Amino acid sequence: MPRATPCSPTNCSPACAPRGCCVEQALKPPAMHTTITLGPLVFPAQLLLLALCVATGLAWARWRSRARPRQEQQALSRTLHQALWMGLLAARLGFVLQYHQAYLAHPWSVIDIRDGGWSPWAGLMAAWFYAMLATAQTRQRQRQLIAPMAAASLLWVGGQAALLWQAPGLGSLPALTAPSLQGPMQSLQCLQGRPAVVNLWATWCPHCRNEMPLLAQAQAEHPQVQFVFVNQGETAQTIARFLRNHRLPIDPVWLDAKGELARHYGQPGLPLTLFFDANGQLASSRVGALSAASLQQRIQALRHNAPPGQGRPAQGKDC
Repeated sequence: MPRATPCSPTNCSPACAPRGCCVEQALKPPAMHTTITLGPLVFPAQLLLLALCVATGLAWARWRSRARPRQEQQALSRTLHQALWMGLLAARLGFVLQYHQAYLAHPWSVIDIRDGGWSPWAGLMAAWFYAMLATAQTRQRQRQLIAPMAAASLLWVGGQAALLWQAPGLGSLPALTAPSLQGPMQSLQCLQGRPAVVNLWATWCPHCRNEMPLLAQAQAEHPQVQFVFVNQGETAQTIARFLRNHRLPIDPVWLDAKGELARHYGQPGLPLTLFFDANGQLASSRVGALSAASLQQRIQALRHNAPPGQGRPAQGKDC
């Protein structure tokens, strides 16, 4: 798409407004991302934390059993791998059971782990239970397991605590101003006052198209939460044609023609969904498609943390 060179962050003239390139200079990068980007690949920080914990546990077990016969080393490594798989299975099942109603409508989505639906504490307890049970008859092997699993577990707990501690630093609502599909200019700042879900999407993105009906349904089911759909880099004609052909009742739709919001959060991948609390602080984000269950989980967290009697936005109107 040609770059809108005549427009600048401070040039919000009528000629620039339709192209959606008016972005206030107050737009600054947030303090921390919950994902890590390696070239074209985007990894959740928790996934990389899990990989680090597993590698630490296996390395420690290998070091502790270095003087033991090779057969015992292999048995110890096998038990650790089995405990890992049992933990992952329990973490997924724990999340599915917690949000089972959302999965009843789409049973096959249970095996689609790309939605990020896990219950980490259930998985951690299941891994420990399996490891202790599997080595109950071999006390020496059980003692060799305790230190590696404790190291991996402490690293996991510490990493989770660090992510939660850094969460408030994710930033507040950016000072982004962009035109809506209907034409008038809108500002993300007007979302402050109620919980908000901001979805960054494009018509060419298959995951965006797959999750759009779920977002539309959630918007209808949760009137207390504001939804804004910010298209990245496409024209109003392309967007209107797509919504008309797919009969998607989503509104409002904003036009971020230069992809400033995605660049602000350092996320080249779409879809990107941002969850803001009533104070305008970024509570969480999700890169990739959401399932009905993972979307419900995040909306419930927003509503749970909303002040009692939360009403209309501070400006007295929706964006």
